[in-house]
Amino acid sequence: MYDGSPTVFTAFMATIVKAASFIAFMRLFHVSFSGGDLSRHWQLILAIITAATLIIGNLTAVFQQSVKRMLAYSSIAQAGFMLFAIVAHNEMSSQG
Repeated sequence: MYDGSPTVFTAFMATIVKAASFIAFMRLFHVSFSGGDLSRHWQLILAIITAATLIIGNLTAVFQQSVKRMLAYSSIAQAGFMLFAIVAHNEMSSQG
């Protein structure tokens, strides 16, 4: 999808869509799942997803020959860094 698309669309998909989905995740996890036994379960699952996006996104971005593909895979890794705020689940992460 990224290779054949215009650069403007690639930049849009790598930034705006990720930011919007991150805000939706923040609302979902901090409002809906913020207490009780359910919090421990989703926090472990989200920590595993965060580690997977960081590892897979960074390792595959390094070996790309196309700049657009590198942007796509580094966008996956950046989403992993943004997920750290959700995994932390405290007031400081909400402000950031």
